[in-house]
Amino acid sequence: LDLLYEKKKIPLNNILKMYTMKTSSLFKICCVGPFIMKNSKKNEIKFAFNYAETFGIIFQIVDDYLDVFGKKKKIGKTLGKDIQQKKSTILSYYNNKETYYFCKKMIIKFEKENKSFLIKWPNLKELLHYLLNQLN
Repeated sequence: LDLLYEKKKIPLNNILKMYTMKTSSLFKICCVGPFIMKNSKKNEIKFAFNYAETFGIIFQIVDDYLDVFGKKKKIGKTLGKDIQQKKSTILSYYNNKETYYFCKKMIIKFEKENKSFLIKWPNLKELLHYLLNQLN
């Protein structure tokens, strides 16, 4: 989808679907795999799946944001490639502030739905907020 969506105006829902299928899927393998190997409860596996999906979407948004607004020295990669390749990103729909609040709302929703797990594993909550702070 990433390549298919180049040089096209893509609806926001499709961009989010692409983020889910691309970046979130990589995180799902990493997050869910250990729970499956441990024979965890279904609700823990579901939590890991949902966490990875949320984390992956926000991670991709931050990556897209930093490609435009980041500093090469801090990021360590060539910037501006997404614009140069005319990639469809969330930044086609939201400005900096709106992008931040979009991600913040995702985190707030996730936290409300997963309080007990985030109490058990507070570092996961911290990681989401670390990503969010990259948008400042």
